[in-house]
Amino acid sequence: MMTHFLGTVEFDGHRSLPDLAVDLSRVCGIPLTKEDSGRFDEVPAYVGSVGEVQLTLFGPVEDQEERECVLEVSYRTSFPARQAQAATTALLQSIFNGAEADSTGHIDCSAQLSSLLVARGFRDCKPVH
Repeated sequence: MMTHFLGTVEFDGHRSLPDLAVDLSRVCGIPLTKEDSGRFDEVPAYVGSVGEVQLTLFGPVEDQEERECVLEVSYRTSFPARQAQAATTALLQSIFNGAEADSTGHIDCSAQLSSLLVARGFRDCKPVH
């Protein structure tokens, strides 16, 4: 059985996507690079990963009125939740705190991700539920 942690947060629209990618790369210790393959259609994105943890930072499309950027952290693993937490980076361990899986099989860690990033200086970060 797979364990799938999923955390989604958004940042106010006053940041540029490239600047936010640089700041998140530095804080998370995971390089985020511009996604150029067209995988997200017209949505500008930066991606990075460490082990089985995937980070995707989405920016607004050109004609979108809301200018927020959205960070999604996805961690799909065959480990049970407790072992999964221990198998990731020290910084991210706190967000994979073994919350219960919802009806879709996902463990929502958006609130924990937001708290971690706010504590690291991203005051404009809030969870997306």
